[in-house]
Amino acid sequence: MQAPTLLEVLLAYQRGPKAVTEASLARVMTLAQKVQGGTSSFAVLTSWRKAKTAQQNEQDFQSLQQALRMRNLGFRKLVGHWVECQNADIPYKSCPPDQLVDSTEPSLFVYGIDADTAASLAHKYQQDSWIFAGPETGGK
Repeated sequence: MQAPTLLEVLLAYQRGPKAVTEASLARVMTLAQKVQGGTSSFAVLTSWRKAKTAQQNEQDFQSLQQALRMRNLGFRKLVGHWVECQNADIPYKSCPPDQLVDSTEPSLFVYGIDADTAASLAHKYQQDSWIFAGPETGGK
């Protein structure tokens, strides 16, 4: 799977429930320049799973936010989108089309996170995918 471009991330954020303001766009652009220069990083993470109850999803999302706060990592809430396999016994790449379900989920844009921490949290919450860019990926 090819990593999304910064423009794709920005456009996805813009389609969310919050409008991009000049100030928030300036912050994102400054971060993007640092990421491309290899001096900063970001990830987009969630804990949401369509197969879980609403209560479990809310608890996990609060737990993810607490885990980030404990690591002194800043984040911004946004709306994520994924097509999720409903059969947990089938690896995502092998999931038949009739088992894929569209999922819109609360997500977090996390500033200054490293690749290992992003991957560890994504695995903890059983995520099929996450977005990361930083020095470990050459700013891409």
